[in-house]
Amino acid sequence: MRLFVMTSRVPWPLEKGDKLRIYHQLRHLKKTHTIFLCCLADEPVHPDAVKALEKLCDQHLILPLSKSGIIWRTLTALFSDRPFQVHYFFSRKLRTKVYRAIEEFGPEHIYCQLIRCAEYVKHLHNVPKTLDYMDAFNKGIERRIAVSPWYLKRVWNVEARRLIAYENLIFEYFEKHIIISKQDQQLIYHPNRSNITVIPNGVDANFFSPRVKEKKFDLVFIGNMSYPP
Repeated sequence: MRLFVMTSRVPWPLEKGDKLRIYHQLRHLKKTHTIFLCCLADEPVHPDAVKALEKLCDQHLILPLSKSGIIWRTLTALFSDRPFQVHYFFSRKLRTKVYRAIEEFGPEHIYCQLIRCAEYVKHLHNVPKTLDYMDAFNKGIERRIAVSPWYLKRVWNVEARRLIAYENLIFEYFEKHIIISKQDQQLIYHPNRSNITVIPNGVDANFFSPRVKEKKFDLVFIGNMSYPP
């Protein structure tokens, strides 16, 4: 199958959860599919990224998001009902480039990671699409409210409400939907949320393996500890 994949970050280096998830998904999908990977980039691209991407896909396109564009779009979000993070990542100028890449590649399916990329492909109805919600972002933002300073509480309240509405609305634009956990599935407020397929994150057993030694801990938690939720 010819698969067009859209992500909000370049999946290298592997220091964030969304990068890890799509990296390993692509690593396996590449074995049986022809893949075009289209990545947004809101920060400088790692010098080894292109070499890493060449192992994951047949073609790739990196679309840099300018700082001035990000600031402008985030400000315009004040007069919108869409989430701030959707405005942050969505550029009409870059959407034209995405459309051109899709037209030239001719995919049989479009895979979109995260709702923040959905605006780029939601109006393409001639190709079936899958959306990976990953998490219920509305709940992650809600959890920030209690621990945020007073001047941010109103912003997070607005963003949480917008995310609830947008996660519900965007469901209709995609034929297939996936998410990491059952708990997050139930936090997507759409009447057909039970149709969202739960695909948990896994463990790379080639990298992680049990050690033959005395056990000192019952649980070890690893992750991006600077991520507020």
